Amino acid sequence: MASIDPNDKSEDWMFDVSALMVLISENEELKYRLSGRNLLQAICAAPVSGIQTYLKSYDVLLEPSSYAYFSPYGGKSAPLRNLALENAIKRGRLLEDGKCTFFRIPQSRRRTGNEPLKLIWAGFTWACMGGLIVMSLMAPKATWIGPTNSLVYTGWSIILRIVEFVMIKPSREPDSTCRPDAPDAVYILGRDNSALVLSGSRRDIKAWTTRGFVYNQDAKSPHTTSFWQMFTKVGTLLVIFLSFSTIPNGSTMDQVVFILLNLLGQANTLLGLWLNGRSCLDSLEELPGGKHVKNRTATYASLILFFKDVQDRNWTEKAGLLPQTPVWTEWRDRIVREPDADPKALYNEINEAHQRASNKKISIDSAITTVDPKSQNEEKATVCHQESVASISR
Repeated sequence: MASIDPNDKSEDWMFDVSALMVLISENEELKYRLSGRNLLQAICAAPVSGIQTYLKSYDVLLEPSSYAYFSPYGGKSAPLRNLALENAIKRGRLLEDGKCTFFRIPQSRRRTGNEPLKLIWAGFTWACMGGLIVMSLMAPKATWIGPTNSLVYTGWSIILRIVEFVMIKPSREPDSTCRPDAPDAVYILGRDNSALVLSGSRRDIKAWTTRGFVYNQDAKSPHTTSFWQMFTKVGTLLVIFLSFSTIPNGSTMDQVVFILLNLLGQANTLLGLWLNGRSCLDSLEELPGGKHVKNRTATYASLILFFKDVQDRNWTEKAGLLPQTPVWTEWRDRIVREPDADPKALYNEINEAHQRASNKKISIDSAITTVDPKSQNEEKATVCHQESVASISR
């Protein structure tokens, strides 16, 4: 939008603020807020990217992620509800085409090395915020609109993030798991020959796969949550109204400050998603054996060899992992006995053997059906005569 200041006769270049206000999707901002749950991120002096996301319903807390996992030990599948793990999978590209990785949940909680980075980034956002305020006050042709919008947007964003940090918490860890210390593991299949395996105790696996987000147990009354949602929505509407009523009337420098502030919010979201993903992966232990696979047969082999100690050998049928054919069934059993064999070569060998056996059977059946009818009648007469003689003898 161009400046409409009647006294500004200069030929300064103009910005289309409405086109640059939101550069990333609102869904990314929501993922960022739900993937970290860190107070340092809540107090970053960066505005919320797509602040209108706070106008939406928080029913998203009840929605699972886009991934589903299967447990060969329990023989069941379910949607993944750990949004932090979902973000780590996406940011770490763990399900990139042809990638097979294995992780284990340590018995003791590991400290991540990204907390200093989060502290440095939080301080950097405050330094940027101060620089923008100084620039908007000292730059020529700047008005009160620039610093006002910067302070209002940033302050309201911090309030929203802090309220959300207090009101929304991960669900409680499971305390009624049967045989909590027994070994367990789950896997997640990707789009093309990719898989992720997460192993640990039954208690840890359940905590990492089923824990979603809920309202704070100490403030989950309907009146409290309703007041909080109304407070955030009304406040957000007022901030948006203030922005659209002031920015079009601001100078070009005011618009520049607003765009730079918005870009800081974009950077805060993208970097926050990456830091949260790294923190999640740092709390896990990567196991050896991860590799890039060339075909889905190699992926199946990696999973079957990893879960070879599962007592239920038919877990692949419950998971729908392999086609239920004699060739795949024999391949599944042989790959366990021959772990060093090339999975694809072994499958081709078994498939060719079955083809030869099938062709041989077809040839024999064809030969029987093409026998001369006269010979068939003579053979039947001989059999009947032998049965008659045997009957008289008895």
